[in-house]
Amino acid sequence: DMGMVKDERREQYTFYSLSLNEKLHEDILAAIIADIADYPTLRLDVEKSKAAMKYLEIKSREAESEESQENR
Repeated sequence: DMGMVKDERREQYTFYSLSLNEKLHEDILAAIIADIADYPTLRLDVEKSKAAMKYLEIKSREAESEESQENR
């Protein structure tokens, strides 16, 4: 375990993030991102991640709305 990947659980989603401590890791990811069209699985993962973030934003707004209604 190089400690590169961190995970965080929110609702039914688990989000993974990278801790880039070395220039080599940054260079590898930059190369992948530059050619992401060559990686259909990664493209799909990015789309799913965006959908998950949108879901969490909606749930957060709903919770804020319910909380403000309760405080009236």
